[in-house]
Amino acid sequence: MQLLSKLRRHHNERSQALIALTSASILWGITTPVLKWSLGESSPVFLLAFYRFLLAGVIFFILARPAVRIQKQHIPILVASLFVGTSVHIILAFYGIRLSTAMNASFIATASPFLTLLAGIFILREKLKSNLIIGGILGFFGMLFLIFGPISSGDLSNTQVFGNALLIFSILCWIGYEVVGKKYLFPYYSVRTITFYAFVIGCLSTLPFALKDIPTSYTYFSNPQFLIGVLFTAVFSSVLAFSMWQWGVSKIEVSRVGFFIYLDPITSSILAILLLGESFTPSIIIGTIFVLFGLYVAEQKAHLLHIHLFHHYRGRKLRT
Repeated sequence: MQLLSKLRRHHNERSQALIALTSASILWGITTPVLKWSLGESSPVFLLAFYRFLLAGVIFFILARPAVRIQKQHIPILVASLFVGTSVHIILAFYGIRLSTAMNASFIATASPFLTLLAGIFILREKLKSNLIIGGILGFFGMLFLIFGPISSGDLSNTQVFGNALLIFSILCWIGYEVVGKKYLFPYYSVRTITFYAFVIGCLSTLPFALKDIPTSYTYFSNPQFLIGVLFTAVFSSVLAFSMWQWGVSKIEVSRVGFFIYLDPITSSILAILLLGESFTPSIIIGTIFVLFGLYVAEQKAHLLHIHLFHHYRGRKLRT
């Protein structure tokens, strides 16, 4: 009876973990179209980012009670890496989403594991194997389709290409932070502590650029779109989704967590079609197939530490 009770408890926890991971992925998938809708053509990007970090930091501190003590020798690397991995990452993503489409942004995000793979090869010195080379070539062609697909419309000045490039640079900033954090931060500090400081540094670094708009914030908060953007990204995308993701990861095998990243573009696409009137393009379909197939080939018979690290620590990501 005791064994049966333990099995039932394990099954319930596993089911709850799957629900938590699915819910977090859906919330992150919803975030991109909501942001695109909230930013519009004129909402100040830095002001929205500032209030997002400020609100998320306050809520997270109250609920998570993170330890705030940081050793003196780790402060420079903490500030520098979180500035790049949080502030620069988010601002580039915000501008990329404004210039591109929500659907492009969500499918470009599927290139994250592929770019993490490249980081493992060139930065972490992962041993090159034939499957890594083939997977890398396929993923590279997929990224070209995702970035330069809008040119196929015949408009060489299409701003979507620039927006897509910003989204890729945004992902690279996040991966750079992950690689640095793996060696210098993750072994010494908890997820809660690093996440709290990500909000703090994000808030402080966007404040100078948001200062000119803060005195007239009431005019923006009177706009329901801007208000929803701040509340959704701070409460649901940052605090709630993060908490559910971290709890879910702690209850399930890391190797199975990666599947949930691919729920994001599904949710984003549905909402982008309903909310923004967007539609699939051939470049999105072809590019995504190449990226996903390239990642599949690369992972065969290779338990790549950096890819599993990406999945494991993805809960830290402040989803755009």
